[in-house]
Amino acid sequence: SSDGRGVADALLVFYLRTAQVVEQTQWPVIVQKEAATIKVTLQNTGADTWKAGEYVFVNDSNPYTSATSISLPYDVKPGETVSLEWTTDKFPDWGVFNSQWRMAKGENRFPGEAIKISIIVIPEELAQKKEELERQIQLWIEEQKKNIEELIIEYVKRELQRQLGCPFSAVGVPLWAYAFVAWRKWHGRQRR
Repeated sequence: SSDGRGVADALLVFYLRTAQVVEQTQWPVIVQKEAATIKVTLQNTGADTWKAGEYVFVNDSNPYTSATSISLPYDVKPGETVSLEWTTDKFPDWGVFNSQWRMAKGENRFPGEAIKISIIVIPEELAQKKEELERQIQLWIEEQKKNIEELIIEYVKRELQRQLGCPFSAVGVPLWAYAFVAWRKWHGRQRR
C-alpha cells in the first residue's frame, strides 16, 4: 500500500540522517551589549556521510546572528563528530534568549527535536555577578531543576532589586518606572 511505503521512506530517512549532541555550550552567561560564543559538537549517528557543502547546521528559530546556517568544515562519516562554533550578535537587552538549531541536507531538516541553545544576558549593573550566576546555574543543573530559565530571571530581578533598591512588577519592570510614567502623564496634563 502507499501508506506503508511512506512510513518505510520516513524510517529510511531517519536511519540515514540522524545526529546526536556530544557537547554544547550550556547556559552561557554574558553581559548586556556583549556577544556570546557558542560551540556545538555533533556525532553523525546515521548511515550517510555528511558531505561538506551539502549538509549544514541550520537555525529553526532566533539565530541571534546574521548567519542562519553554518556549513560543515569537512565531511563527517557515520560515527565521527564535528565541532561547530559561532559568535552571536551583541545583545542590547537582558533576559534569557532561546534559539533552536538542527542538521539539514539542503532544505531537508533532520527528523527529531531541534537543539535548544539558551543564552543568558545579564544587565550591565550585574557584571560583577556573572561568575556567581554561572556557579548557581551549574548547581541548578546538578539538582536537575526543570525551571532553570525562571530561576535565572528571578535571580537577576532579585540582584537588581538589591543593587538598585527598587522592587519589580510581575512583568519585570522596576516599579519606579511606573511612577515615572505616571508622573510624566500627570505633568503633561498640568502643562495644558
